[in-house]
Amino acid sequence: MGLARGLSTISSKKRKVKITKAKMQELELQWRQHNRDMKRKGMHDLRYDTLQQYIDYAYGRTKIQSSFKPLEVTNDWRQTLENHRERYPSAPLTKPVKSVDHSWKAEQSKNFTVAPAYNKGAYQVIPRSDVKHIGK
Repeated sequence: MGLARGLSTISSKKRKVKITKAKMQELELQWRQHNRDMKRKGMHDLRYDTLQQYIDYAYGRTKIQSSFKPLEVTNDWRQTLENHRERYPSAPLTKPVKSVDHSWKAEQSKNFTVAPAYNKGAYQVIPRSDVKHIGK
């Protein structure tokens, strides 16, 4: 048993790919579709200006250059704690505000009652003088 013809453990040569006319037409359609998809997704920097650039991309001859930069890790958390109060000061301490007097609401509510209307689901505010007519 051995390796198939053309395969070897010491051969690392890349074979040159021959592009036929049919393959060229297929690549051109894929190039147009790729550019359309990248435009639709808002990834304008991944579109290719020429067919040759797309062919190089499709066959792995070029690499995508990204502008990604990893986040730099800093271990100066003690400094951030010290600066925290300066950056985000607390609300100033003030005297408490006196609450508003709501006692008049309790007196006024003694003149009304809440009850459901006859054969209805909604509740109504009814004056005490009309309580005898509820549900009629």
